Amino acid sequence: MTNKKLSIGSIEQEYQKTQEMVYYTLQNGEEIGVYEVFSYDKINKLLEELHDYIVADSELENEEEKFFDEDGRLFQFTYYLAIKYFTDFGEQLPDGYEENLLLFDKMVGLGLFEEIINDVMPVEELGKVTEKIIERHRVIAGLLESREVAQKIVRVKQQKADMKNFVSEK
Repeated sequence: MTNKKLSIGSIEQEYQKTQEMVYYTLQNGEEIGVYEVFSYDKINKLLEELHDYIVADSELENEEEKFFDEDGRLFQFTYYLAIKYFTDFGEQLPDGYEENLLLFDKMVGLGLFEEIINDVMPVEELGKVTEKIIERHRVIAGLLESREVAQKIVRVKQQKADMKNFVSEK
Protein backbone atom coordinates (compact mmCIF):
# COMPACT_ATOMS: atom_id res chain seq x y z
CA MET A 1 0.00 0.00 0.00
CA THR A 2 1.34 3.41 -0.99
CA ASN A 3 1.21 6.09 1.68
CA LYS A 4 0.24 9.40 0.16
CA LYS A 5 1.59 12.31 2.18
CA LEU A 6 -0.25 15.54 2.78
CA SER A 7 1.26 18.40 0.83
CA ILE A 8 0.55 22.00 0.04
CA GLY A 9 -0.04 20.93 -3.55
CA SER A 10 -2.74 18.43 -2.51
CA ILE A 11 -4.40 21.06 -0.31
CA GLU A 12 -4.43 23.52 -3.21
CA GLN A 13 -5.84 20.85 -5.52
CA GLU A 14 -8.67 19.97 -3.10
CA TYR A 15 -9.43 23.63 -2.42
CA GLN A 16 -9.61 24.35 -6.14
CA LYS A 17 -12.46 21.81 -6.38
CA THR A 18 -14.54 24.06 -4.09
CA GLN A 19 -14.06 26.94 -6.53
CA GLU A 20 -15.11 25.19 -9.74
CA MET A 21 -18.63 25.42 -11.15
CA VAL A 22 -20.41 23.07 -13.47
CA TYR A 23 -23.23 24.47 -15.59
CA TYR A 24 -26.61 22.82 -16.16
CA THR A 25 -29.50 23.77 -18.40
CA LEU A 26 -32.84 23.77 -16.63
CA GLN A 27 -36.12 22.67 -18.22
CA ASN A 28 -37.01 26.28 -18.92
CA GLY A 29 -33.83 26.62 -21.00
CA GLU A 30 -31.99 28.81 -18.50
CA GLU A 31 -28.54 27.90 -17.22
CA ILE A 32 -27.39 27.57 -13.63
CA GLY A 33 -23.86 27.12 -12.30
CA VAL A 34 -23.31 24.82 -9.32
CA TYR A 35 -20.25 24.14 -7.21
CA GLU A 36 -19.56 20.42 -7.39
CA VAL A 37 -17.81 20.43 -4.01
CA PHE A 38 -19.22 22.44 -1.10
CA SER A 39 -16.68 24.17 1.12
CA TYR A 40 -17.12 23.81 4.86
CA ASP A 41 -16.77 27.54 5.45
CA LYS A 42 -19.79 28.19 3.21
CA ILE A 43 -21.71 25.34 4.89
CA ASN A 44 -21.06 27.02 8.24
CA LYS A 45 -22.23 30.38 6.88
CA LEU A 46 -25.36 28.66 5.56
CA LEU A 47 -26.02 27.20 9.02
CA GLU A 48 -25.53 30.59 10.68
CA GLU A 49 -28.04 32.13 8.30
CA LEU A 50 -30.46 29.25 8.88
CA HIS A 51 -30.14 29.84 12.62
CA ASP A 52 -31.00 33.51 12.13
CA TYR A 53 -34.11 32.56 10.15
CA ILE A 54 -35.21 30.08 12.81
CA VAL A 55 -34.77 32.70 15.54
CA ALA A 56 -36.73 35.27 13.49
CA ASP A 57 -39.46 32.69 12.91
CA SER A 58 -39.67 31.74 16.59
CA GLU A 59 -40.06 35.41 17.57
CA LEU A 60 -43.24 35.77 15.51
CA GLU A 61 -46.22 36.18 17.82
CA ASN A 62 -48.82 34.82 15.41
CA GLU A 63 -48.45 31.03 15.26
CA GLU A 64 -50.10 30.92 11.82
CA GLU A 65 -47.32 33.08 10.34
CA LYS A 66 -44.54 30.77 11.52
CA PHE A 67 -42.76 29.09 8.64
CA PHE A 68 -40.73 26.43 10.44
CA ASP A 69 -43.72 24.70 11.99
CA GLU A 70 -42.64 21.29 10.76
CA ASP A 71 -39.31 19.53 10.22
CA GLY A 72 -39.87 19.08 6.47
CA ARG A 73 -39.90 22.82 5.95
CA LEU A 74 -36.66 23.21 7.88
CA PHE A 75 -34.81 20.81 5.59
CA GLN A 76 -36.41 22.23 2.46
CA PHE A 77 -35.38 25.73 3.44
CA THR A 78 -31.89 24.47 4.27
CA TYR A 79 -31.66 23.24 0.69
CA TYR A 80 -32.95 26.62 -0.51
CA LEU A 81 -30.00 28.17 1.33
CA ALA A 82 -27.75 25.59 -0.35
CA ILE A 83 -28.96 27.03 -3.66
CA LYS A 84 -28.03 30.47 -2.33
CA TYR A 85 -24.53 29.48 -1.24
CA PHE A 86 -23.58 26.93 -3.89
CA THR A 87 -24.97 28.22 -7.19
CA ASP A 88 -24.39 31.30 -9.25
CA PHE A 89 -28.12 31.99 -9.00
CA GLY A 90 -27.66 32.44 -5.25
CA GLU A 91 -25.94 35.77 -5.83
CA GLN A 92 -29.33 37.16 -6.90
CA LEU A 93 -31.26 35.96 -3.86
CA PRO A 94 -32.55 38.71 -1.60
CA ASP A 95 -31.58 39.42 1.97
CA GLY A 96 -34.24 39.34 4.61
CA TYR A 97 -36.58 36.84 6.16
CA GLU A 98 -39.84 37.60 4.36
CA GLU A 99 -38.29 38.16 0.95
CA ASN A 100 -36.54 34.79 1.00
CA LEU A 101 -39.63 32.92 2.23
CA LEU A 102 -41.67 34.44 -0.59
CA LEU A 103 -39.07 33.54 -3.22
CA PHE A 104 -38.75 30.04 -1.77
CA ASP A 105 -42.53 29.55 -2.04
CA LYS A 106 -42.49 30.81 -5.66
CA MET A 107 -39.65 28.44 -6.59
CA VAL A 108 -41.51 25.51 -4.98
CA GLY A 109 -44.73 26.49 -6.78
CA LEU A 110 -42.96 26.54 -10.14
CA GLY A 111 -41.23 23.21 -9.55
CA LEU A 112 -37.91 25.02 -9.94
CA PHE A 113 -36.79 24.30 -6.38
CA GLU A 114 -37.36 20.56 -6.81
CA GLU A 115 -35.62 20.52 -10.20
CA ILE A 116 -32.52 22.27 -8.87
CA ILE A 117 -32.31 20.11 -5.73
CA ASN A 118 -33.06 16.77 -7.41
CA ASP A 119 -31.46 17.19 -10.82
CA VAL A 120 -28.66 19.73 -10.39
CA MET A 121 -27.25 19.84 -6.86
CA PRO A 122 -24.76 17.05 -6.01
CA VAL A 123 -26.45 14.63 -3.59
CA GLU A 124 -23.25 13.90 -1.68
CA GLU A 125 -22.65 17.58 -1.07
CA LEU A 126 -26.22 18.19 0.12
CA GLY A 127 -25.57 15.25 2.46
CA LYS A 128 -22.64 17.19 3.96
CA VAL A 129 -25.01 20.05 4.78
CA THR A 130 -27.53 17.67 6.37
CA GLU A 131 -24.79 15.97 8.39
CA LYS A 132 -23.63 19.34 9.73
CA ILE A 133 -27.18 20.20 10.82
CA ILE A 134 -27.50 16.89 12.63
CA GLU A 135 -24.05 17.33 14.20
CA ARG A 136 -24.95 20.80 15.49
CA HIS A 137 -28.27 19.52 16.81
CA ARG A 138 -26.46 16.79 18.76
CA VAL A 139 -23.96 19.28 20.19
CA ILE A 140 -26.72 21.67 21.25
CA ALA A 141 -28.78 18.84 22.75
CA GLY A 142 -25.70 17.66 24.65
CA LEU A 143 -25.02 21.16 25.95
CA LEU A 144 -28.62 21.58 27.06
CA GLU A 145 -28.52 18.21 28.83
CA SER A 146 -25.24 19.15 30.54
CA ARG A 147 -26.72 22.46 31.62
CA GLU A 148 -29.75 20.71 33.11
CA VAL A 149 -27.50 18.32 35.05
CA ALA A 150 -25.40 21.24 36.32
CA GLN A 151 -28.54 23.11 37.39
CA LYS A 152 -29.76 20.02 39.29
CA ILE A 153 -26.40 19.74 41.06
CA VAL A 154 -26.57 23.41 42.05
CA ARG A 155 -30.14 22.94 43.35
CA VAL A 156 -29.15 19.87 45.38
CA LYS A 157 -26.15 21.70 46.87
CA GLN A 158 -28.37 24.66 47.73
CA GLN A 159 -30.91 22.35 49.36
CA LYS A 160 -28.15 20.72 51.43
CA ALA A 161 -26.87 24.14 52.49
CA ASP A 162 -30.41 25.21 53.39
CA MET A 163 -30.89 22.02 55.43
CA LYS A 164 -27.60 22.60 57.30
CA ASN A 165 -28.63 26.17 58.09
CA PHE A 166 -32.05 25.03 59.22
CA VAL A 167 -30.60 22.29 61.47
CA SER A 168 -27.93 24.59 62.93
CA GLU A 169 -30.55 27.23 63.77
CA LYS A 170 -32.45 24.78 65.95
